[in-house]
Amino acid sequence: KDGGQYIDTDYSANENTKVVMNAYIPPKEEQSDAWCVLFGSRTVTDWAVKSFSIQLFGMEFIRFAYNGESVDGSAIPFGERLTIMCDKEQLVWTGGKPGYKVVMVPPLVKSKSTLYIFGDNTVEKDDEKCNGPFNPSVMKLFSFKIFEGYDLVRDFVPCVSETEGAGLYDTVEGKFYPNKGGTAFVTP
Repeated sequence: KDGGQYIDTDYSANENTKVVMNAYIPPKEEQSDAWCVLFGSRTVTDWAVKSFSIQLFGMEFIRFAYNGESVDGSAIPFGERLTIMCDKEQLVWTGGKPGYKVVMVPPLVKSKSTLYIFGDNTVEKDDEKCNGPFNPSVMKLFSFKIFEGYDLVRDFVPCVSETEGAGLYDTVEGKFYPNKGGTAFVTP
């Protein structure tokens, strides 16, 4: 709830990555930052070839950043449950104005950083790891799927572990992904 939580998916985006997520985006005043990232990864020193993220840009509109390019969508439908789908060809979501077609630049080289959910895994150099999410977001996540081409490689659903607290369970790998942030997730 305070933006101090995130999940490391242990997956690096590439030109065949597609993400489909379903989440409730709380009202604007409940967000932790003016520029929130629902999920993402990028390398700052090589932004032009290694970026893949969905941002609530300036709390005004949805932005999809891919391979150093970005496309801006309609006003953010705060206080709504959304389904967002993005890949190298398109960004589509329910709520707001759906159906944006994105013309992409050359294919994304496999990112050196893994995708974070609830923030952007931003590293300064290819060989460094991020110590936490950049521009964390506040949302209620219902599902998060990662495809590589047509293959489902991650299928995250919310889960509470008796030993590790709230996190996400991947039904593909049969593995629990705990919160990597400094504060616990709020659960019902």
